[in-house]
Amino acid sequence: MRLVALQVSWLTMTVARLGNSMLAVGGTRRLGLGVAVVVALLSTASSAAATVSWSTQYNTGADSISCPDSSDCVAVGGIDAYATSNAGATWTQYSIATSQFLGSVSCVSASRCWAVGTAEAIFATADHGSTWTSQGPPTGVTLGAVSCVAGSSPGDCWAVGDSGTVLATTNGSTWTPQASGTVNNLDGIACPNSSDCWAVGTGGVAISTTNGGKTWTSESSGTSNDLYSIACPSSAECFAVGRSGTLIETTNGGSTWAAKPSGTLDDIGGIACVTTQQCLAIASSETLLTNDGGTSWSAEGPSANGLGVDSCPAAVGECWVTGPYQGTILAGLLPPANTGAPAISGTALTSQTLSASTGGWAGVGLSYGYQWEHCDSGGNNCSNVSGATGQAYSLTSSDVGYTIRVVVTATNPEGSSSAVSFPTAVVKDPGEGPDTWSSVFSPTTQQLNAVSCASAGNCVAVGA
Repeated sequence: MRLVALQVSWLTMTVARLGNSMLAVGGTRRLGLGVAVVVALLSTASSAAATVSWSTQYNTGADSISCPDSSDCVAVGGIDAYATSNAGATWTQYSIATSQFLGSVSCVSASRCWAVGTAEAIFATADHGSTWTSQGPPTGVTLGAVSCVAGSSPGDCWAVGDSGTVLATTNGSTWTPQASGTVNNLDGIACPNSSDCWAVGTGGVAISTTNGGKTWTSESSGTSNDLYSIACPSSAECFAVGRSGTLIETTNGGSTWAAKPSGTLDDIGGIACVTTQQCLAIASSETLLTNDGGTSWSAEGPSANGLGVDSCPAAVGECWVTGPYQGTILAGLLPPANTGAPAISGTALTSQTLSASTGGWAGVGLSYGYQWEHCDSGGNNCSNVSGATGQAYSLTSSDVGYTIRVVVTATNPEGSSSAVSFPTAVVKDPGEGPDTWSSVFSPTTQQLNAVSCASAGNCVAVGA
């Protein structure tokens, strides 16, 4: 995938004040009256430096947001919840009947969400945050994070917390303890599906399950620094962040973890991903963006002051951030991010016309450009075909001997990103024979003199 110019702009949005909250500041948890920020990030990707324009608009106490799609979000903080169904244009405040501080929320749909907090408090809503129901008597354990599998019904969720606590539900109402194999505090969890989950915590602990939590396995994270948050855009790829700029990645489901250069020594308190290529991390002094699967990270804004990424709906191109940053509520637009390669339809014969699909993209307000290319017979050593910039391409004799591919570039006001199709077969003239021949057994020993074919696979041979 080719990645080009990147710019980020942020737009302000309104939300009212939330009450007392459990705040995540520099990756650590504390209790008290909080001033927090909810940031809606309309995102997608490319590479290059970017600037973010921030402006203060409203004070809140939100610690966590979950957005299952580009319109619907639910936030919690302290004993309050907020909800929007119009991408943050307006928010509605709801009270939660609890004395505990709720600091993490996760939604499986626009209506169904779960929130966790101090004293092992677990609350559920089935009406987009309007009403909340307690799902068990609180204990003394603080639950730091919850992850629910998007689209699961009624809800597959896992919550983690102090002293290695792991709780799970597969029916959305009954929570069962699971043996994590660690006594370290667990501060982050990500479950991309109902079988696979990863959790991280203090001392660099990392654990995983591939069977819905029946067993959890310790993994070597390669760091002893505290890990505060984890995002898994697929069941193979996860990113975890933590103290002193720690940023690690696995691309093989946790079998091995590798350190990545984050470019900061500040604590990184949160991370979320739009695609496997594009993720946003929040350090105590800046926001960090990758558009190449974590190979490189660029600073994307001013002092973040405790912001933490909470939710980036998959392949939507929108992220939401919470944390104590001057009570500001911001929305920002990023360039496109590719989620699926473009494809070519048509037959690789002269006089035929090839057509290109756009492929899959995350982003807002996209337009598309095309560039057709000549490649060698192996699909390599490609070069532009002059003037071939439409969605369709008519093959001529000048294309014979080449394979053909197309580069699709998606663009919005903030930048652009490109993706490449697989190549076609080698272009031939219609009268040319096949590249290879194979023998076919006939049930006769007589001489055969001629063959005629009414259609492919429907032939008659005649002879003596």
